This record gives sequence, C-alpha cells and structure tokens, in this order.
Amino acid sequence: MLKTTPVDHTENRVICERVIFLGDATVGKTSLIQSFKSNGSSYSNDYKMTTNVDLTPKEIKMSNAFIPEMPTNDMTVDLLLIECPGQSIFNQRDWNMKVCSRKCGAMVCAFDISSRKSFQNCTEWIRAFQSEGQKVSPTPLDDLILVLVGCKADLRDETEDECKDIRCHIQADEARKYAHDEFGAEYFECSAKNRDGVDAPFEFIATQIIRHHLDSKDSKDAATS
Repeated sequence: MLKTTPVDHTENRVICERVIFLGDATVGKTSLIQSFKSNGSSYSNDYKMTTNVDLTPKEIKMSNAFIPEMPTNDMTVDLLLIECPGQSIFNQRDWNMKVCSRKCGAMVCAFDISSRKSFQNCTEWIRAFQSEGQKVSPTPLDDLILVLVGCKADLRDETEDECKDIRCHIQADEARKYAHDEFGAEYFECSAKNRDGVDAPFEFIATQIIRHHLDSKDSKDAATS
C-alpha cells in the first residue's frame, strides 16, 4: 500500500507526498511544473537546462466533488515535485534516479508530442526507475502512481501542417494505449505555453494519493476493531 504522510494527525486532512518527474531534456518538464506552481503566471520562452535535481513544493486542495468518499469537505495534498535532469551527457542519471526516488509515491514520465524519440525513450526512463529507483524507494512498484504526460500539445497542429509524415508526432490514442498496455499508467496531454491541461495530471495524482490514504486508514481501522 502506498505510504502517505499525514501532517494533521487530528483530522488527517493534510497529506504529503513526493512526485518524481522523468524524461528527456527539452521535453517540457520544467515548464509544466512551473506553470502548475504559478497557476499559469510563469512561463519562459528561454530554455534553461536542468542540470541538478530541482525541488518544487505545491499544495493542492481537493474537495469531495472530486472524491465523494472523502469523510470531510476537503483535504489538502502537499506535493513535493522532484525533477530529475534529462541530460544523459552528465553521466549522472543513475545517481539522480536513486536520489530522486527516495520515498516517492508517484512518477510522471514526460515527452514532447512532436518528438518521437522522446516518446520512445519513456520506456528506458521508466525501466530505469523500476530497476534503480525502486531499490531505494519504500513504495511497492504495484502501488506507485504512474502518469505519462505528452507536453507541448500546442505544437501538434503546427507539426501536422509542416510534416506530411504522420510518424513525426505522437497521437493521443497511441500514447494512451502505450501508457495503459505497457505500464498500466494514465495518460494526459498539456501545453504549458497555453496553460491547457496543466492541472489535470496533478489533480489525478492528488486524487489517487487521497484514495490510497483513505484505503490505508480503513485497513488500519478494520485491523484494530
């Protein structure tokens, strides 16, 4: 069972969890995180390569409109978003993976929808996490919340206009089938530039974290009753 950390031990309304972000360099991980963190007010057109592990805290308030089974009107999930550098040229990916993976309850693997190479490399990133990260993570692999995100969705129309070969970009149906069939993961698309779909993967993760927390609490209550 996913191990979440309740902060308010009286009402258990606040839960803390770590989320690791993986994927090739330049796919849009930083822009996605910053757009979500700033509620859309922060987006830079200037690319700055992430060379070290980057930590971003963000609080999400979830109401029982999202999760009807919640015992209270709302719960708060404090996420620590951990971005792992995508540059393999630093020869430190395995080290970063081990550092980033500690106590993570969710993983987001991102790719650029206009780059088939970055999409294909998601398999390598996820497998690397499974083989290296899980050695230091207390969360069983079956309980890990796994999300695949196609970034730069605003480029799809431009790509279709400029590229006659449809294989040069990734269609949503293809990515969704890959995520589900290969890893049992959920798939989302977003454009940090246009602020489209940015919140959806994070709200999904927060919902799953709360549900894991409630299931764990119910199991403990049943065991002690």
